[in-house]
Amino acid sequence: MSETSPSESHPSEPHKTESTAEEHVMSDVDDRIATAPMPTAKTLRRRHSLPVQLWRFAVVNVRMIRMIGKGH
Repeated sequence: MSETSPSESHPSEPHKTESTAEEHVMSDVDDRIATAPMPTAKTLRRRHSLPVQLWRFAVVNVRMIRMIGKGH
C-alpha cells in the first residue's frame, strides 16, 4: 500500500483551494444569471398567449418569404 503525501489529494476529496476553469466559468454564469433582468408580468402573458405566438409566427414567415423572393 502506498502512502500519499500531504500535498496530494484523495480522489474522492478534491483540494478545496484549487479552483478549476470549469468552476470559474460556472461561477461567472451563475453571477450573470442572478443579475439578469426578470421579465414583467405583461411580457410573460404575451409569451404564453397563443394568438400572439401565431401572429409572430406568421410575421416571421412573411419576412422569410419576402427575403427569399428578393434573392431570386
